[in-house]
Amino acid sequence: RAGTTADLVEAFARPVPTLVICELLGVPYADRGRFLGLVEVIFDQAADAGARDEAYAGLLRYVGELVLAKR
Repeated sequence: RAGTTADLVEAFARPVPTLVICELLGVPYADRGRFLGLVEVIFDQAADAGARDEAYAGLLRYVGELVLAKR
């Protein structure tokens, strides 16, 4: 629309690569919000180190669970 703005980085540049990774890893659609949220915290330079470490540990746990479920 005329007169409105869009943040293309927020709308596409951040989520699209992560969603492609979800597709490649076979992350169920129901879990993609969780996956995206963890990845966003991991790469958020404004987040404190503890929050990033916790998100990283959560992502590792999730991927481990995903691998076990796929076996």
